[in-house]
Amino acid sequence: MVRRSILRRTRNALVPMLVAGAVTAYAQSPDIFIRGGLLFDGTGDTVVPNPGISIRAGKIIDVGGARDEIGGEPIVVELKDGETILPGLFDLHAHYAMDLLGRGRVDEKGAYPALFLANGVTSTYPCGEIDPYKMMELRVEIDSGKRIGPCVYNSGPYFGRV
Repeated sequence: MVRRSILRRTRNALVPMLVAGAVTAYAQSPDIFIRGGLLFDGTGDTVVPNPGISIRAGKIIDVGGARDEIGGEPIVVELKDGETILPGLFDLHAHYAMDLLGRGRVDEKGAYPALFLANGVTSTYPCGEIDPYKMMELRVEIDSGKRIGPCVYNSGPYFGRV
């Protein structure tokens, strides 16, 4: 029952935290300080009270420090009691290719990037792409902030049958 409760709290906090994480992925972003809620750091199987997380230019620079350590006026993200922040996941076999209408497989770059984020995936490696140029374009759009999505590590074309 405790495990289910942790999963429910994690789900409730995940999407807002992923959006905050996506906003920080660019060097021009403001500093962010996340406080409150719980923290799962991925090194064990427990959650602890969040000691405060400082983010600068999309990178965590401190866990456990005070807000004023990052200086200036950071955006402060307040987690509610029971909400949990956790590390992003890396999907090493991400499938962007799909056949929605029976007309052959294509790399889907409209909804999939946001769907990956909503499921906690912040980095993907497609392991083969139908259209490598389209997927490279997706990576550039995400990296430049024109589109929300996980970091894409392009893999190049499929070998063999698709």
